[in-house]
Amino acid sequence: MDRTKQIKAMLEAIKSVESSGGKNIDHPVIDTGVNAGSRAVGQYALTPNTIREMLNRYPDLPYQDLKEKENPDIEKAVLQDRDTPPLIRREPASMEDNVASKMADYAINRQHGYMPAAIGSWNAGHNTDPEKMTDMLDKEQYLQDYVNKAMPVYEDKMKEGDEDDKPFPKLQDLLNYK
Repeated sequence: MDRTKQIKAMLEAIKSVESSGGKNIDHPVIDTGVNAGSRAVGQYALTPNTIREMLNRYPDLPYQDLKEKENPDIEKAVLQDRDTPPLIRREPASMEDNVASKMADYAINRQHGYMPAAIGSWNAGHNTDPEKMTDMLDKEQYLQDYVNKAMPVYEDKMKEGDEDDKPFPKLQDLLNYK
């Protein structure tokens, strides 16, 4: 299976649930847990703690300077970077896309390629043990709802053909085009 396509499809599914396809990125302040007092940012609803963790886990990711920043500074940097045109951004892909891609790959690996669990772990915690994740998928209604919203998007994206995979048309076909 093409891992890049799988990651892109997963991120489209996550984006569809977390921000209505990137349209609603004004996330509320989190009230409880390790992220209390901060807010998720961007189309994938990444929390500052998760961004920091991914930067620590993957030193090849750009924007390493954000590891030492306070949560509001990370939130601001993600949104500012996202709104910067790619030609003048530090990196061609946004920080948000870079971090989310690494996190999706990590979640897929962590859940042994079982996509409902990988997608569910985005919401329940990407470090969740696979056995616990399976148990949570069986018992937790909020998680079932999350996965049930995301999986059809994932499956649709996996069915789509990649433009890059299509062969170039033959010159003769182009000349005979009517």
